[in-house]
Amino acid sequence: MRKNHLLAGLTILCLFAITFFIYQSQTNRNVLHSEAEEEREEGAEIELFSGADRQLLMWVNGRADMDGSSLTGKYMRAWQQYLQLKNKNVDYRGGRVDAANWTSLGDVSTIGGRVLSIAVDKTNSNNLWAGSASGGIWKSTNAGSSWTSVETGYPTLGVSSIIVHPTDNDTLFAGTGEVYRVDTSNIGFNVWKARGTYGIGILRSVDGGTTWNQVLVRTSDLMFGVQMMAFDPTNSQRIYACATDGLYRSNDGGTTWSNILSKIYVSDIAINPSNPDQIVVGVGNMVNTDKGVYRTTNGTAGSPTFTKVTSGLPTSWSGYIRFDNVGSGVLYAQVAGTSGNELFLSTDFGANWNSKSGSAHVDFQYWFSHDLAINPSNTNQILMAGVDFYRYTSTNNTTGGSITTTISSGSSPVHSDIHDIEFDPNNSNTIYVACDGGMYKSTNGGTNWSAINTGLRATQFYASFGVHPTSANVMIGGLQDNGVVRYNGTSWTSVFGGDGGPCAIAPNGTTVLASNDARRVRRSTGGVTGTFNNSLAAWAFTADDRTAFMAPVAISKSNGNFMYVASDNIHRSTNGGGTWSNTATSSTAYIEQQRKTAITIAVSPTNENKIYVSTSNIAQNTTNDFLWVNGQPNVFKSTTPATTPYTSIKGTLPNRFVNDFAISAVNDDSVYVAIGGFGTTHIYLTPDGGATWQARGTGLPDVPFNAVLIDPTNPSVIYAGCDFGVYVSPDRGATWTDYNNGFWDATQIFDLQVDANNKLIGVTHGKGIFRSDLYSGTLPVNITSFSGVHQSGLNKLTWITESERNIRQYELERSLNGVDFTTIATLAPHNQQGTYTYNHTDAVNSNTTAVYYYRLKSVDLDGALTYSRVVALQVNGKKAFSVLSNPFGDQISIGMNLPAASSVTMNLYDNKGSLVRKKIFSGATGPNTFILDNVAVLPKGTYVVEALVNRQRYTQQVLKK
Repeated sequence: MRKNHLLAGLTILCLFAITFFIYQSQTNRNVLHSEAEEEREEGAEIELFSGADRQLLMWVNGRADMDGSSLTGKYMRAWQQYLQLKNKNVDYRGGRVDAANWTSLGDVSTIGGRVLSIAVDKTNSNNLWAGSASGGIWKSTNAGSSWTSVETGYPTLGVSSIIVHPTDNDTLFAGTGEVYRVDTSNIGFNVWKARGTYGIGILRSVDGGTTWNQVLVRTSDLMFGVQMMAFDPTNSQRIYACATDGLYRSNDGGTTWSNILSKIYVSDIAINPSNPDQIVVGVGNMVNTDKGVYRTTNGTAGSPTFTKVTSGLPTSWSGYIRFDNVGSGVLYAQVAGTSGNELFLSTDFGANWNSKSGSAHVDFQYWFSHDLAINPSNTNQILMAGVDFYRYTSTNNTTGGSITTTISSGSSPVHSDIHDIEFDPNNSNTIYVACDGGMYKSTNGGTNWSAINTGLRATQFYASFGVHPTSANVMIGGLQDNGVVRYNGTSWTSVFGGDGGPCAIAPNGTTVLASNDARRVRRSTGGVTGTFNNSLAAWAFTADDRTAFMAPVAISKSNGNFMYVASDNIHRSTNGGGTWSNTATSSTAYIEQQRKTAITIAVSPTNENKIYVSTSNIAQNTTNDFLWVNGQPNVFKSTTPATTPYTSIKGTLPNRFVNDFAISAVNDDSVYVAIGGFGTTHIYLTPDGGATWQARGTGLPDVPFNAVLIDPTNPSVIYAGCDFGVYVSPDRGATWTDYNNGFWDATQIFDLQVDANNKLIGVTHGKGIFRSDLYSGTLPVNITSFSGVHQSGLNKLTWITESERNIRQYELERSLNGVDFTTIATLAPHNQQGTYTYNHTDAVNSNTTAVYYYRLKSVDLDGALTYSRVVALQVNGKKAFSVLSNPFGDQISIGMNLPAASSVTMNLYDNKGSLVRKKIFSGATGPNTFILDNVAVLPKGTYVVEALVNRQRYTQQVLKK
């Protein structure tokens, strides 16, 4: 499983208007940034440059599609499909299917992963809550000594704000979604640095986090997330939420909400504790044109009036605004990304501002990570953070002050990229910090710090993940902003720093590839504990537009000397990574063309020269502020990887990004692929090396899929990993079963592997690494097809099975309304291996025009039941064309009365006129019933069915229920 999810699936319509973030820094900042880049380029182990922008682009692109509108709505509809499938498995599978038993492989060293928010319980300082970037909510009941995950029952990933009721610690709120840009010129589309995870509004718990309800539901074409929340200090029933489309307020304890300030990207709020009518909010981030501080003096009114404040504030800046306040009038604002000072003081609660001298501190990434907090026991001391962490001392009440201590720099224990700072409300010497490394704590006012990440497993692994071929206790993988780590069976150890990326272990178990961003690959010939030296140099800053942020890596299983790394070239080593081809940035050996970078690559398990690779049509532009856009995503196969360009095998695959390949161990022309985006089937199979493709994902949730794996112990068993976890098919993709026992909420699977003990390894982007037994349940029968035809007053039903085991009987059921079924025939099974065809003829009234509905029920020896899909047959239909299943679910049955045997083309169009399904049938003289299947994944709404036969066109509107 070799993949990279960095450049996958942006909406084409918005791409030409997308702009990169423009670094606007003063001269000394540009120098610092350049030095940091040079150090990263030269391999120094620094934590200054996280690559956060590219990590977010990876996440965004892998989940977008050609219609990027209302992704939150699509995501929540897919969650309902997830719940239905989970319930269906319980109802119909009974005890036959052994559930997964996923267990975490423990804390990843001392790394907690990217944490965005902290809440300290005012009534009990031992209770802490942490919101992670893609691992949901975590709780500590011992002041951070250990953490446990919190299950919400919702697809909760990024949690950017958590607040606890000031007097009732059973009541708390979580604001979801990690969003950094909302571009109104590209409404409904993913844009550069748009988000890190889906936002699903606001969740509330009234029982201390045991159960949750969604109290603010917002599905919009805008990128939506909740940035910060706050209780009115004078009335805890009044709650405010800063969101990407405005400031929301609830006057009834969070039950209902209204938008009281419609602005793009409200980042923070400050409320005067002596006068709750005085409210100040920050507006805007990055390229938003309406950016600034807005203030109201009638904030509790039904429709408060906000006025933009300009007195004493800069005229332009590049990031967002954060606040902290003490007393009735003193308010500080952190305005990040200005050309000078970034700390501003107001002594009249936001009406006028003064620039504080010597306060420049957010060197870059001011759109992504910074915060400030006033020391409650010494209000002249302010903790300020961006990438690094500082203490600022104010020397007077207007402009004076200086940075006196650098708290985080170089080898300091506090990780870089800080998102939240909170003082313990009951002890100002205790301070908590949330950052890209997890949670940190000081108990002496910030002099000393320690990581408090025990049990906090919100780490974000990339694919691919390396497993040892003979030792189940040896693994290696790369993490967002936390380097590469290795596993020894009991614990994790850091290998090297930076942004860790794709890893792979050769069949000999001693040659290991591990990588950083921008195609930098390192090699060890002494296993995962050996010394890693540069093997393939990075293309960072010179050819960033020609490589994905994380370039995919693969090693041949049949000949471990053959190794592959992909940019817009294929870089191949035939000597175990000693030397590589096409290393120069001037290389023109393109996979397809320049700047069509590889997403994932896989090598045949039996032929070291046979590879499959998928490409992105989107690349960074290193010469200006836009993106390169080249055609469509593509898929290629080559048996001569030294000869380019390659021949596309995309064929009938949808215009989505192929995020993974799984190649058969016995036939390397048999390949499964995992597809991103929304609106299509997500698992496809080619039996012939890409000449044809078959959809094999019917019944799966319509959510991006990132991984696919063939069970090495039983090639009929297929695993698929998506943003909701793992699914298993025991019959090569014909049917799918939920395989998520041990996971909670939404678990983003980025890779699936099998270790040396034949255990399944789940690689998550937000919850660390998990392990489970392989699928051991068996379906007693695989019904490969069920069809019917009406001829001369007879309905003839046919079904084909394979691998029958423990079947008691087949029962054929009939209905005249598609709802109420009765058994009309019982047939005995063969209960043997092999393929068997069953037939039954049902005599019907040939003088009617009725529609007959049939389904097949297989009854197992243990009493479990499995139903086939429903087949609809029309008797003597007088109409030339009619839709027999309207509304439709997982298939559309169409009746046609043909004057002669003819070829019939069936098309299905959505309400925008886009063709979403097409199938060609061979029709016989007289009544025919045609079934347009593989439509279960389509969203609810209206569609149009079109039939084309003998230059005649028939159409009918249908409804997806």
